[in-house]
Amino acid sequence: MTFSIHRAGAYADNNVGNSASSRIRDTRTQIAKYTQDLTGKKIAVGPGSLLYFHWVGVEAILDIWATAAGFRPSGDQDLPSTGGDSPSDQGNKLIDQQVAAVRSQIEQMTKNAAIQMYSSAIILMTIPPLEGSPRVVTQIKAWSDKNKLSASLYRDIIQRLVRRYNQGLNAIADSFKADNSTNVDFIKVFDTAPTWNRILEAPAKYGLVNVTDAVDLAGNPNQYFYVDSLYPSSTVQAVLGDNVAQFVKSIKV
Repeated sequence: MTFSIHRAGAYADNNVGNSASSRIRDTRTQIAKYTQDLTGKKIAVGPGSLLYFHWVGVEAILDIWATAAGFRPSGDQDLPSTGGDSPSDQGNKLIDQQVAAVRSQIEQMTKNAAIQMYSSAIILMTIPPLEGSPRVVTQIKAWSDKNKLSASLYRDIIQRLVRRYNQGLNAIADSFKADNSTNVDFIKVFDTAPTWNRILEAPAKYGLVNVTDAVDLAGNPNQYFYVDSLYPSSTVQAVLGDNVAQFVKSIKV
């Protein structure tokens, strides 16, 4: 049985870097609510093992990208000088804080009494390439026009941040040791980038006609890569789902 307990757009921890005035419940809170419901028998669990997917980080990385590029998280004002870390160093520290928040949640899941009642496993999903999404492309142009700097500079920054975050996820999985103290069989990382890039390189193969824009009112959502300015359409998600299923089946426990 597979459980999805996250909402799109969430941070790992709203207390770590989320400056938005209106904030979606973070995954820390969502996981806590899930374990409460599991303990209270509000969730029906049948026989077999439970498989959890943890896919979070996109919104946080976009905010951190603004900081690392020298702007406030809103993306439209210069970041004031603090006389301390450079914007690049600040970005790295903020990414590391997000990874630490994810690590804390995963470690708690491996020790939680409610989750430990069942054999389970955890898949960490990496953040896919973001530089081609409509939101990022639009932001890069705005920053480049404002500062008269090359678009490649801002593209390189977001690529570096995504890479650092994903490396952190791999470190979490690599450090996990299945033993008698936990009922979690494994923690593995599924790299979304190969699937993402395969679809972008041959969109017609998947019935897509637009891989650069968000779906407009007259468009067919199933023929677009992006359902909005950032998130993939159901077509892309279906391909990702199939590839994740194949990945899970290939894991030797």
